[in-house]
Amino acid sequence: MSVTKFAYIDESGTPIIGDQRFYVITASICESCDLHEIESKIKDIQKNHCSGAELKSSRIGKNKRIRKQILQDLSELPIYYFSLVVDKNNIKKDSGLQWRTSMYKYCQRMLFDRIYKNLQSIKVICDTYGRTPFMESFETYIYNHFTETLFCEKEVCYSSPDDEILIQLSDFVGGSVRRCFESKDKEEETLIHIKEKVIGIHKWPLSYQEISYGEEDELIDIMIKNHCFSVALQFIQTTEDDLLKDVCTFLLYDYSSIDKEFICSDELLKKLKHQGIISENKQKQWFMSRIIAPLRDAGVLIAASRDGYKIPCCREDISVFVKFVEEKSYPYLNRLVKMRESVFLGTNQKYDLVVESEKLSYILKGLRG
Repeated sequence: MSVTKFAYIDESGTPIIGDQRFYVITASICESCDLHEIESKIKDIQKNHCSGAELKSSRIGKNKRIRKQILQDLSELPIYYFSLVVDKNNIKKDSGLQWRTSMYKYCQRMLFDRIYKNLQSIKVICDTYGRTPFMESFETYIYNHFTETLFCEKEVCYSSPDDEILIQLSDFVGGSVRRCFESKDKEEETLIHIKEKVIGIHKWPLSYQEISYGEEDELIDIMIKNHCFSVALQFIQTTEDDLLKDVCTFLLYDYSSIDKEFICSDELLKKLKHQGIISENKQKQWFMSRIIAPLRDAGVLIAASRDGYKIPCCREDISVFVKFVEEKSYPYLNRLVKMRESVFLGTNQKYDLVVESEKLSYILKGLRG
């Protein structure tokens, strides 16, 4: 069995609490059959925008015009990106993650958990980090946490951006993501250009806003976000259904600075398929009945609209969902009420159709045409 996918991993920032707020790890994932084409086009990008030099986010810096052009070129490559954004301000300074190597291992494991466990055949190439003994210990650490099966082939190794040119893509995309989270660049000027190629941007830890005195409407929004996030997190921590856990994790954590709104079904399915969470043949109806409905039945609060799904963050999200349900449900129920009244009168009050549905009977009794 030969490896079918490759993932190239690099970092932006440092795994050190107190140094730079955001630490970003990015994986560039592609099919093995596309490697030659991608490598060739990266060299063209280097030549056109970097005078042939290595493609690095720090080299481009605040030159938004060049960054935009490079990201537009990257959007044409058959490759997808996943970033883990660690907000070190939300990590306790006295936790076990205060140590550089512990932070590195823990964050890398979170990234591996998203791209490694769901793919049956993948080789992961990480940018060289630290001394050889540490790299060897990390490989052992990863293998110990992600067990291979008889029908899968997985490998982890280290290399440099010079030897593995695709690592440069993870450097550039990761650096671009970090600049957006640091408010140095705007999403609509940079990351929006690779929106279709971004599988997810997973922000960790979750940020809960403190409830303090202020405008009542603002406080309600904060309480809604905190409550909805807490419910979803509790489900993730307790469920034994791995599929529902993965999808709920995606909805909760993959906060993309590009997409703060609802994510449509087609795009959501596409991203989940690229992560290997669901198979390629799954369609909308299956997703609604096998994923969304069970999540809601389990208590996870998922808002929906004509634009897709999301974990609610404010009153507006819930308002949109309520109106969405109203538009779909009320006309049917109202027609049913009218039919009930007509049939009831037409049979001389001998037949009330509410007997056909105990679940609808108390709803119908409360509606008026």
